[in-house]
Amino acid sequence: MNTVLDFKLIANKNGKCLDEAKLHTQYKIKYIKDYVRRWLNVAVNSRQRNIVFIDSMCNAGIYKNGVKGTCIEVIELFIEYAKENQAKQFYVFLNDYDQDKIMVLKKLISNYNTPNNLRINITDKDVVKYLTLLIEKNIFSNSCFTLLYTDPYNFGIPNLLTTIKTFIDKFYCELLFNYFSSDVTRNKNNTSAKNKMSKIKNELSSVITDINIDDDENKEILNKLISTYKDTKNIKYSFAYRFNNTNNAELYYIIFFTPNKRGLELIKESIWKVFNGEESFKKQIDIDKSQLKLFNTDDLLISTYSGPMKESIIKLAYEKGELSYDDIETYVLENSLLKDSHIIKPIINPLLEGGILEKITPTGVRKNNYKESKYKINDKV
Repeated sequence: MNTVLDFKLIANKNGKCLDEAKLHTQYKIKYIKDYVRRWLNVAVNSRQRNIVFIDSMCNAGIYKNGVKGTCIEVIELFIEYAKENQAKQFYVFLNDYDQDKIMVLKKLISNYNTPNNLRINITDKDVVKYLTLLIEKNIFSNSCFTLLYTDPYNFGIPNLLTTIKTFIDKFYCELLFNYFSSDVTRNKNNTSAKNKMSKIKNELSSVITDINIDDDENKEILNKLISTYKDTKNIKYSFAYRFNNTNNAELYYIIFFTPNKRGLELIKESIWKVFNGEESFKKQIDIDKSQLKLFNTDDLLISTYSGPMKESIIKLAYEKGELSYDDIETYVLENSLLKDSHIIKPIINPLLEGGILEKITPTGVRKNNYKESKYKINDKV
């Protein structure tokens, strides 16, 4: 970087076209930044030479209150990692349909001294046209380690869901997508918002064949959307983290999709780092945790989350007859806030010690090896 940038000063000079970064936005940025750093640590050690981050609705890179946007935080990370990993080629693709915001972003990025192995591409297209163009160009081959981030200002952009589905079906990549669930809730029974609700219905029904917006609860719609994206060639795992507004009402979900379980493990690490393991973002999370931590809140949360998971694993064992460690781990990671390090001690061991599950260890495998063992309901139960 050529100079230390004064982001508040830059924001003051460009305030007319900038948005305010509310508290939930600031934590969303922290969340994405933390995950991208973890993702980069994996990417630079992978066999893929090209490391790609795409922010298809990137905003101006800065907010009115001087808060750095996600794309600037990512660029700073990419500069750091590109300098340290000269054998890799780094790419950041940024797009936003607002030309004024893109002008601010370009000026902002011009202050950065980028290494030769980092390329930044900036455009100002409609998001659907932009993603369609990337699909048609077919540049994200198997030699690319790719993360797509799409953060709409609201829900109901025509053809966005189908275009994203086409992208993740064609390219081996991860996806972070903001599902603005509050738009559905707010407009569902609003007779004065028929046009808006019509757009939302059309958009959801374009990818979900069995949807009934009038009857389906928000969580059911969310799960159907997730299932649709997991029914693509590459995506295997997912997790949705909920953001609430200042009144603690549901605002949106950041849904994470990945082809690799390692991504699922890392996104959980980010959630515990940024949100202290809380089940959703709340206004109170801004309070310094050290002021609240009169006892070990991590242990309390782990105990709270593991109870329902133990019941679910018992039910799963009855249904499948026999479970691998991978079966248990995948279910826990996708259906709770628990991390991979929270599985053996809080979940498996109590079920074994209580005589509910039986551990079957293959011949030649140590008895304390959990990951290569099988688990079934104890015959005595």
